[in-house]
Amino acid sequence: MYLVYQKKFDAIFCSNKCYHKYRKTLKPPNYIEDQVLINALQIVNQQANNNFLTPALYDSFRKKLNFPAALTIRRRFVTWKAALAAAELPTEPTPDLPIPVIRRNHKCSNKKLLTPCTVETAKSDLLRVYNIIGQTPTLVQYKKHGIFPWTRVSMVLTGQDSLWAESCKMAGLVPHTTHEGSGNGLLVQYVTPSKNVVTLQSSYEERFAIVLDRWKENWICHRELSPIKFKNKSGKTSNYRPDFYLPDRDIYLDTKGWLRPECKTKLNLVHESNPNLTLYLVFKEPLKLAEQCSSFDEWFDLSITQNLLGQLPIPS
Repeated sequence: MYLVYQKKFDAIFCSNKCYHKYRKTLKPPNYIEDQVLINALQIVNQQANNNFLTPALYDSFRKKLNFPAALTIRRRFVTWKAALAAAELPTEPTPDLPIPVIRRNHKCSNKKLLTPCTVETAKSDLLRVYNIIGQTPTLVQYKKHGIFPWTRVSMVLTGQDSLWAESCKMAGLVPHTTHEGSGNGLLVQYVTPSKNVVTLQSSYEERFAIVLDRWKENWICHRELSPIKFKNKSGKTSNYRPDFYLPDRDIYLDTKGWLRPECKTKLNLVHESNPNLTLYLVFKEPLKLAEQCSSFDEWFDLSITQNLLGQLPIPS
């Protein structure tokens, strides 16, 4: 006979199969009998006086009675319907009788739980967040300020739960380029006062282009610019094109929502190869200030005085 000694039980078994069979018959110290769970379901159903006992309704009563949680019952019986059947309770609601809506206390606000997400409420909430932050909300910003799950908003407005850029468009907002869910970006076809169609790559660029046209500044952008040559990390020559160039002032302007580490490295390499290059980074605050100023000179002087514009080299 093949004998197996198991230190855990300080016993000898005829085989591993025999040992595992014995181990499965043991019950943990906190094991709850099935009948105890069934009795808990029946008692809560009587107190709730309801035709259909939901897990949320059960949990709302069981805490006062110190009964096991609904999740414990569901795991024991595999499904909630099977647990109700074992307790001889109705497994389906009666259509003629109302079912009280009991919601669990989540970390999110009650408004997020109770307000129905319809097309109109989704659009109004997007506009509300837009007014709070002063720009089209990115996915991260909406998660912070919105009252609905972003996937629910996307599903209601576009029919899919991963099209944040299209959701913003449905609400009448111009989305950003690479911050909106899929990361594929959205190009903006901007029409200048001279009726030229220019392809911009974010709402920041569009807002700044509108301001430059209001100031009657001459500007060119992106592919219209001659590339700025610089040496990358590997020593090879690369091209860099800022967002805007003002030929009358010989100034480059690059609109940025934020700077990633790789972007900082790239801009510092551009500065090393072109130390005399005049380039300013336009972030959120100087962009808001530009929309309030009446001329480029006024905006530029205020931005420099308040140290709002980013300049090269960028400190690490």
